[in-house]
Amino acid sequence: MAQKHDVSIAKVGPLSNSDWCGVTEESLLEQLGNITRENKKAVDTKETRTVKNLFINETSVQYIFLTCELLKMPPDVKYHAVELFGQFMLKHVEELYQHVKVSEEGSDRKEEWQKIQSKLKKQVPLRALSCIQLASKVSSHYKILTPRMVRKLLLDAGYQYSLSGIVSSELRVLKTMNYHVYCNTAHIHIEILLHLIGSAITSLDLAMLYKVALKLLDVAYLKKAELYERLFFLTTNHTVQSRADCENLASVGRDLQLLAVGVTAAATYVTNNRQSDKITEQLEKLLRIRKEDITDMASTLITLISSRAA
Repeated sequence: MAQKHDVSIAKVGPLSNSDWCGVTEESLLEQLGNITRENKKAVDTKETRTVKNLFINETSVQYIFLTCELLKMPPDVKYHAVELFGQFMLKHVEELYQHVKVSEEGSDRKEEWQKIQSKLKKQVPLRALSCIQLASKVSSHYKILTPRMVRKLLLDAGYQYSLSGIVSSELRVLKTMNYHVYCNTAHIHIEILLHLIGSAITSLDLAMLYKVALKLLDVAYLKKAELYERLFFLTTNHTVQSRADCENLASVGRDLQLLAVGVTAAATYVTNNRQSDKITEQLEKLLRIRKEDITDMASTLITLISSRAA
């Protein structure tokens, strides 16, 4: 069993589940404070300060999203699974690399690492499904992904794994993550923010705003590399070139709260342009994120989508 995370995130409304009603504004603000601190810790972390998470890419995100859609999982499961997969793969690859580094020498080290890389690529679908399994359990979704279901999905994709191998993969993720498999997600931020904004601006159609926000969030994940490269260029007027640029880009890429406010502002612009400035001001007030930063993320996302539609 995964240990419970020390930050309690209550489900906050009818946007994605009609059982999430009755949460007070005070409780929402408390939860927002909790996930804001979690987000800051992730942005400031030193262990992966210079690392861009290459594992959250279009191929892996699309696989996780499509699988969750096939299984009719709620939105929080797929976003949680993506974040968990990215964090796990970073830790897993680092552990394997360090093992080869201390146990092999010279050309043997290079050959061994190439073998491990080949094996890692083949295991990506299995690891992604293990992360969906754990995310569905953390979400307490009634339709959790069982080992038998995982085996069928893998067989349909041309991969053969035993049930024991599938269970071992789930345990590998748990152990690598030190049994802390709760992940902060942009989706959690968006849900809480929409409820708080909705209580301040009662004329908003929250259900429509939420629906559009999820569509935009999907695009942000699927096109993450391009989105952040565009954002970097917009804010610096040059492409990523130096080590410092890489560090800054990696740090911004870990800032899920910035992504959430950008998506929320962009969704507002799409659904209710007349209220866009007012909602951006509310977001700035709630999170103390500069209006310019919110607008930069929102406009970059909208420009990215527009360029793809053209």
